[in-house]
Amino acid sequence: MRSLRGSYGGPNGVPGGIDPTPFATGPMEPPDPSERGFKETVKANPGQLTTIRAKYDLPNGVAAPQTYVYHCHIIEHEDNDMMRPFTVVP
Repeated sequence: MRSLRGSYGGPNGVPGGIDPTPFATGPMEPPDPSERGFKETVKANPGQLTTIRAKYDLPNGVAAPQTYVYHCHIIEHEDNDMMRPFTVVP
């Protein structure tokens, strides 16, 4: 299980995600019922610190480290560097 922490979000909350791995959200402030469980996106409210935990199961024959991205789902934000790589290491 790996963790990412960051403060994201605009005035109405911004959806963002890690591709291609679903992840769990919580638990400091319980998420809304629609936000619980494994997701591909998370709502990022203004000023909120978000911790994302995900388990990365690599297919047979694929060795770590592997690089993934997290990004905002608003296209204009992706174009302005709100898409960043991260590397999963053993």
